[in-house]
Amino acid sequence: FFIFSLFVCLIDFVEQLRQFGDDASFGKVAELTLSNVPSTVYKTMPLIMILSAVWMFLALARSSELVVARGVGRSPLQFLFAPIMVAAFVGVSAVMIFNPFVAATSKAPLQHVAVHLSALSIFTTTIYYRAP
Repeated sequence: FFIFSLFVCLIDFVEQLRQFGDDASFGKVAELTLSNVPSTVYKTMPLIMILSAVWMFLALARSSELVVARGVGRSPLQFLFAPIMVAAFVGVSAVMIFNPFVAATSKAPLQHVAVHLSALSIFTTTIYYRAP
Protein backbone atom coordinates (compact mmCIF):
# COMPACT_ATOMS: atom_id res chain seq x y z
CA PHE A 1 0.00 0.00 0.00
CA PHE A 2 2.73 2.45 0.98
CA ILE A 3 4.91 1.58 -1.98
CA PHE A 4 1.96 2.15 -4.30
CA SER A 5 1.25 5.48 -2.57
CA LEU A 6 4.85 6.60 -3.07
CA PHE A 7 4.68 5.56 -6.72
CA VAL A 8 1.46 7.57 -7.19
CA CYS A 9 3.08 10.53 -5.42
CA LEU A 10 6.06 10.46 -7.76
CA ILE A 11 3.89 10.24 -10.88
CA ASP A 12 1.57 13.00 -9.69
CA PHE A 13 4.53 15.23 -8.79
CA VAL A 14 5.93 14.89 -12.31
CA GLU A 15 2.47 15.60 -13.74
CA GLN A 16 2.08 18.74 -11.59
CA LEU A 17 5.54 19.94 -12.65
CA ARG A 18 4.59 19.40 -16.29
CA GLN A 19 1.25 21.15 -15.89
CA PHE A 20 2.39 24.26 -14.01
CA GLY A 21 5.99 24.47 -15.17
CA ASP A 22 7.53 27.80 -14.16
CA ASP A 23 4.23 29.25 -12.88
CA ALA A 24 4.45 27.55 -9.48
CA SER A 25 7.28 27.08 -7.02
CA PHE A 26 8.65 23.71 -5.96
CA GLY A 27 6.89 23.98 -2.59
CA LYS A 28 3.54 24.78 -4.19
CA VAL A 29 3.88 21.83 -6.58
CA ALA A 30 4.77 19.56 -3.66
CA GLU A 31 1.76 20.86 -1.71
CA LEU A 32 -0.56 20.23 -4.67
CA THR A 33 0.87 16.75 -5.10
CA LEU A 34 0.42 15.84 -1.46
CA SER A 35 -3.15 17.11 -1.53
CA ASN A 36 -3.94 15.16 -4.71
CA VAL A 37 -2.37 11.81 -3.75
CA PRO A 38 -5.02 10.74 -1.18
CA SER A 39 -7.84 11.00 -3.72
CA THR A 40 -5.87 8.99 -6.28
CA VAL A 41 -5.04 6.30 -3.74
CA TYR A 42 -8.67 6.24 -2.58
CA LYS A 43 -9.87 5.75 -6.16
CA THR A 44 -7.44 2.89 -6.69
CA MET A 45 -8.10 1.21 -3.32
CA PRO A 46 -10.17 -1.63 -4.90
CA LEU A 47 -7.34 -2.39 -7.31
CA ILE A 48 -4.84 -2.41 -4.44
CA MET A 49 -7.04 -4.83 -2.49
CA ILE A 50 -7.47 -7.18 -5.46
CA LEU A 51 -3.75 -7.20 -6.25
CA SER A 52 -2.83 -7.82 -2.62
CA ALA A 53 -5.33 -10.71 -2.39
CA VAL A 54 -3.91 -12.28 -5.55
CA TRP A 55 -0.39 -11.83 -4.19
CA MET A 56 -1.36 -13.45 -0.87
CA PHE A 57 -2.97 -16.48 -2.50
CA LEU A 58 -0.04 -16.92 -4.88
CA ALA A 59 2.34 -16.88 -1.90
CA LEU A 60 0.16 -19.44 -0.11
CA ALA A 61 0.01 -21.64 -3.21
CA ARG A 62 3.80 -21.50 -3.70
CA SER A 63 4.46 -22.59 -0.15
CA SER A 64 1.79 -25.34 -0.44
CA GLU A 65 -0.09 -24.01 2.57
CA LEU A 66 -3.40 -24.13 0.70
CA VAL A 67 -2.81 -27.81 -0.12
CA VAL A 68 -1.92 -28.58 3.50
CA ALA A 69 -5.01 -26.74 4.77
CA ARG A 70 -7.22 -28.74 2.42
CA GLY A 71 -5.42 -31.96 3.37
CA VAL A 72 -6.06 -31.38 7.07
CA GLY A 73 -9.76 -31.10 6.32
CA ARG A 74 -10.39 -27.40 6.59
CA SER A 75 -12.97 -26.11 4.18
CA PRO A 76 -12.12 -23.24 1.83
CA LEU A 77 -14.61 -21.05 3.70
CA GLN A 78 -12.67 -21.54 6.93
CA PHE A 79 -9.37 -20.32 5.52
CA LEU A 80 -11.07 -17.55 3.56
CA PHE A 81 -12.72 -16.15 6.69
CA ALA A 82 -9.65 -14.21 7.89
CA PRO A 83 -8.88 -12.51 4.52
CA ILE A 84 -12.54 -11.60 4.12
CA MET A 85 -12.62 -10.02 7.58
CA VAL A 86 -9.42 -8.07 6.88
CA ALA A 87 -10.84 -6.83 3.56
CA ALA A 88 -14.07 -5.80 5.30
CA PHE A 89 -12.10 -3.98 8.01
CA VAL A 90 -9.95 -2.15 5.44
CA GLY A 91 -13.07 -1.20 3.46
CA VAL A 92 -14.95 0.13 6.47
CA SER A 93 -11.85 1.96 7.69
CA ALA A 94 -11.32 3.50 4.26
CA VAL A 95 -14.88 4.80 4.18
CA MET A 96 -14.99 6.03 7.77
CA ILE A 97 -11.48 7.44 8.15
CA PHE A 98 -9.91 7.92 4.72
CA ASN A 99 -12.98 9.31 2.90
CA PRO A 100 -13.31 12.51 5.02
CA PHE A 101 -9.56 13.06 4.67
CA VAL A 102 -9.82 12.72 0.89
CA ALA A 103 -12.78 15.11 0.79
CA ALA A 104 -10.83 17.71 2.77
CA THR A 105 -7.66 17.46 0.69
CA SER A 106 -9.34 17.32 -2.72
CA LYS A 107 -10.46 20.97 -2.49
CA ALA A 108 -6.93 22.42 -2.43
CA PRO A 109 -5.90 21.49 -6.00
CA LEU A 110 -9.20 22.80 -7.38
CA GLN A 111 -8.71 26.17 -5.68
CA HIS A 112 -5.18 26.54 -7.07
CA VAL A 113 -6.20 25.49 -10.58
CA ALA A 114 -9.09 27.98 -10.47
CA VAL A 115 -6.63 30.76 -9.62
CA HIS A 116 -4.21 29.53 -12.29
CA LEU A 117 -6.91 29.43 -14.98
CA SER A 118 -8.63 32.68 -14.01
CA ALA A 119 -7.02 34.39 -16.99
CA LEU A 120 -8.79 31.98 -19.35
CA SER A 121 -12.25 32.97 -20.61
CA ILE A 122 -14.30 30.38 -22.46
CA PHE A 123 -17.26 31.46 -24.56
CA THR A 124 -19.49 29.41 -26.85
CA THR A 125 -17.35 29.83 -29.96
CA THR A 126 -13.98 31.20 -28.82
CA ILE A 127 -11.44 30.94 -26.04
CA TYR A 128 -9.69 34.10 -24.86
CA TYR A 129 -6.51 34.16 -22.82
CA ARG A 130 -5.63 37.28 -20.82
CA ALA A 131 -1.97 37.51 -19.94
CA PRO A 132 -1.48 37.68 -16.14
